[in-house]
Amino acid sequence: MLRRLLTENVRNLTATSVSIDQSVCVITGNNGAGKTSFLEAIHILGTGRSFRTNQIINIINRDKDKITVFGELANNRRLGVERNKAGEFQVRINQENQQRMSTLAQYLPVRVMTPESFLMMTAGAQARRQFLDFAVFHVEHSFSQDWQNYNKLLKQRNALLKQSKGYDELKYWDNQIITITERINSLRNQAFEQLLPHFEYYQYTFLPQYKVQYSLKSGVDSGDLSQQFIDSYSTDCRYGFTTIGPHKADIRVRIDKQKAHQVLSRGELKLLVASLIMGQIRWLLEREKYCCLLIDDLASELDTTKQGIILDKIVELKGLQTFITSINQPDFFNETSLDYQMFHVEHGHIRPDDVAS
Repeated sequence: MLRRLLTENVRNLTATSVSIDQSVCVITGNNGAGKTSFLEAIHILGTGRSFRTNQIINIINRDKDKITVFGELANNRRLGVERNKAGEFQVRINQENQQRMSTLAQYLPVRVMTPESFLMMTAGAQARRQFLDFAVFHVEHSFSQDWQNYNKLLKQRNALLKQSKGYDELKYWDNQIITITERINSLRNQAFEQLLPHFEYYQYTFLPQYKVQYSLKSGVDSGDLSQQFIDSYSTDCRYGFTTIGPHKADIRVRIDKQKAHQVLSRGELKLLVASLIMGQIRWLLEREKYCCLLIDDLASELDTTKQGIILDKIVELKGLQTFITSINQPDFFNETSLDYQMFHVEHGHIRPDDVAS
């Protein structure tokens, strides 16, 4: 649980130091005041990256050269991230330098819901694949190394495809790829089967009028992997890249055999994605992987009843810390005995309001 957050030069936020003492925090303020930047700073602390842009220069205050985000967790861990306009970074955990930004995720797993969350259903497979891999990463320590090794081998294989004169030149690489592929697919399949009941629970809660079918496509067919790579060789050479493998995996979501985004409205897609994220968090909490959920503009596309249903399910999850932005305090909090913390953002200045109960 995040107990203290310090930021410098994150977008329009002034240098900020806030103490956090509740599992649910509501950040209010007008549009453009800096509410989303507050969430963005937390996301940077947990990942080293923004959820709004891949360009670090867009996050740094235009009059400054770098951003700094520091946080203290309830278990006394201290995390720090510094990034400059050249893209260079420094990550420190308990005052020890780290080589990779991904190390942060082990200490502060972060999930995000935004008005653009529906894109997970409408965009390509990568977003859904990354969503599943987030879960696997946090419970299977071997997965991260396997995935890194697979991508290195894949890059080498793709380079060979452009100059090979026959499949025999790829056999050595494919034997290694196949071994890693089997491990990756096994871990993904196991996690997906365990996650599925949680997806269904929240989907039935948020969208009871639909029956949603979920399936995991591994990127390869069942059967002899060696033969599949041999059979795909000519196609791979024609396209210049490997067309099968774990990098092609996807979670497919269907309603009456149609893609979910072809059936659901924007608001319903947001609820469907919320059911996936909530299901994943519930699964992680069962494994004592405590999470931080960032919800930007809860009211977007959702009426007050649906907002209340989501919030009601959020507060059921012990071990989850949630930060919610809203122009005004959501009505749900006027009708609950839940302890929560209020912050107000105005012109980049964050100030705490009284804790309500």
